[in-house]
Amino acid sequence: MVRGEFVFRQAGSYITTDNGYFALQEYLASVCDLFEGKPVWYRQSDLLNCEISSLEGCDVHLDEINPNLGPRALRRGLLYPGPLLREIRCVTEVMADFPNLRWFPSFVGAGSELIDLTDLMGDSEIALAPFAGSMIETPAAVADAEAIVASGASRLVIGLNDLASLFLGAHRGSIYHQRQHRLLTQLVVNLASNHDVVVCNLESRSHLENLFSRADCRFGVHYGDLWRWFPEQFEENDFDPVFDGRKMILDVLRSVPKLGQHPCV
Repeated sequence: MVRGEFVFRQAGSYITTDNGYFALQEYLASVCDLFEGKPVWYRQSDLLNCEISSLEGCDVHLDEINPNLGPRALRRGLLYPGPLLREIRCVTEVMADFPNLRWFPSFVGAGSELIDLTDLMGDSEIALAPFAGSMIETPAAVADAEAIVASGASRLVIGLNDLASLFLGAHRGSIYHQRQHRLLTQLVVNLASNHDVVVCNLESRSHLENLFSRADCRFGVHYGDLWRWFPEQFEENDFDPVFDGRKMILDVLRSVPKLGQHPCV
């Protein structure tokens, strides 16, 4: 899974600029080429508004009391659709050469927002690739999962960072932000029993194994965690956490099939 915000941070430019647009296009093409024959999922960029304001090409400056709960990701895109449509257009162009690429929106509040997104894309002057999944990061999205799937999102990607914060009423980093909370775990298990689910932002390998024993789902593991959680898979590779990004992707691609029964993305 590729997260667009990291590309724009590195480029120092927003999707509204040629620099930001081509940085995303080049990065996606590179990853899709490296992972030829395997699905590559692109998550719509989820930048805080204060971050967008610091990038070249910021379209609208927004001041907020709580940036995490304001118009982020899809919400901002529906309010100010120009950058969102340009980002989807960029992804669509890459998909023309790499059919293994898929994309999905981020920080979705409820199914109605995906209907609004579909209508917005339908009004575009050019054909845009439809979304294939959706982030599930709010309690409302969990409650409205059936409508989200009905809108066209066949895969639900649970982001435990935001979901734990909003479900438990806790700031990230506080003692109350417990991604392994029994009620949150049960929420994930229930959702996975009826839908194609990927769980991201796990705390540890033991967290993954606990969910794996209870839920029929896949897991998204950050590549920086692979060598810590599964060190036995990298013993022969003389693995160094300070590495070249492209080499890391290739190493992970070779190593993931050896992760046993854990269905990692």
